[in-house]
Amino acid sequence: MIQRIQSLFLLLAAAASGGLFLPLPLARSPQPQTAGVFEDGLLTATDDLLLSVLLASSGALALLAIFLFRNRPMQIRLTGLALLLGVGGLGLSLYHFLSVGKAAGAEPAPGMALPLIMVVLCLLAIRFIRRDEDLVRSMDRLR
Repeated sequence: MIQRIQSLFLLLAAAASGGLFLPLPLARSPQPQTAGVFEDGLLTATDDLLLSVLLASSGALALLAIFLFRNRPMQIRLTGLALLLGVGGLGLSLYHFLSVGKAAGAEPAPGMALPLIMVVLCLLAIRFIRRDEDLVRSMDRLR
């Protein structure tokens, strides 16, 4: 159902993904680069097109999965796909930070935690969706 705890986890995961598109940087560099993702001294989710697509689609899938409460296997698959896209976005942001950012002397900003939070929330949602599915199957066996 919509009021289950996994819906809350999925809503928070979508909010964490959406929060990355606010002016919240993933990393800050004291010296701007001439070209690349640190041109303005900040690494944001909108600096790289692939990073933007990964994080936006991950949040959209998490939001869509909330409304599939009647079809739990599909909800698990969509949440798993959102998880994979979130891991890809986290990996790409870490790649930009470690490869380009460390050379520029960048430091992680609070926004770097949001992709990680989103991944953890998707994992928790999958766990609770599976728990509901197991409960429904055990109740069907009792009938």
